[in-house]
Amino acid sequence: WELSSGQTAMITSSVFAGEVLGCLILGYLGDKIGRRPVFIIAATIISVFGVATALAWNFPTLILVRALCGFGIGGLNVPFDILAEFLTKENRGSYLMSVEYFWTFGSIFVPAVAYYSLDKLQSWKLFVILCAIPCIVSLLGALLFVPESPRWLVSKGRNEEALMILRRVAELNGKNSHELFLENTVIYDTENK
Repeated sequence: WELSSGQTAMITSSVFAGEVLGCLILGYLGDKIGRRPVFIIAATIISVFGVATALAWNFPTLILVRALCGFGIGGLNVPFDILAEFLTKENRGSYLMSVEYFWTFGSIFVPAVAYYSLDKLQSWKLFVILCAIPCIVSLLGALLFVPESPRWLVSKGRNEEALMILRRVAELNGKNSHELFLENTVIYDTENK
């Protein structure tokens, strides 16, 4: 498309502008409709508009799809919250820090993908589709494996659902959920009382 340096900068800026808006809106929705639905919404937005970037037919369309992709990226704080809510205080910092290694891996992965798709194959469309694949995989993982946040469920008075999730997570971690959560276990929200 013979883009100027200003137009190239606008592509990146549109992603960041979308992120700001997405963080505000999707973060708010995470408190209202649940963490899991917002994770799925954010991953769907990134996946769809990541692939749609390859279908952009002109510069304004490209800016729009990149801003919408950024909007989805703004919601990626929500799955981070879900993970944090399942970790003990003692391990939370180290585990959450280890998640950051995925960003590092992605930062290494993207130039390698760019080298082959942009330089060798001369296809920026292939490049953006390949960059969307990790988010598509995350979306599938969320749909299959990520439960709703028990903390969010308790804050909404859905204590039995929260207890069922905690029992299932305990079992997945090789613990006897009936020993951890006795038959008449009641969980409740101590923060909103």
